[in-house]
Amino acid sequence: MERWGKGLNPDRDEIGYRGAPSMFIVMIGSSDSPATAETIVNLTSASLDKGHRVTVFFDAEATRLLEKKRIGEFSGLISQGVRLLACRTSARELGLTPRDIVEGAEMSSMGELVDLIETSDRTLFLG
Repeated sequence: MERWGKGLNPDRDEIGYRGAPSMFIVMIGSSDSPATAETIVNLTSASLDKGHRVTVFFDAEATRLLEKKRIGEFSGLISQGVRLLACRTSARELGLTPRDIVEGAEMSSMGELVDLIETSDRTLFLG
């Protein structure tokens, strides 16, 4: 899967696929546990089932959930078009580089976080 930057994929707008209501999930928790990953997968899957386009932003310790060694937890979501965003600052503080992050996820910023909060139909913070 190619990594699309904002505005580069004509089938997407700023937050996902065109036309569907948007759900933005912000994972700001300090946990990278399997239970946290399971919650994200289940919530995201339920949102997809309701026809939402979904973006998930990972911050703080939760950024570790996007490490390549954990790909099995999110590969199904990525293949369904879910945008997975890793906070660049958190990744750097955790010693993660873009090469450590699962293919299909994108490095992101607080600026994009603010934009997504402003433009999404629904925003859910988990922590």
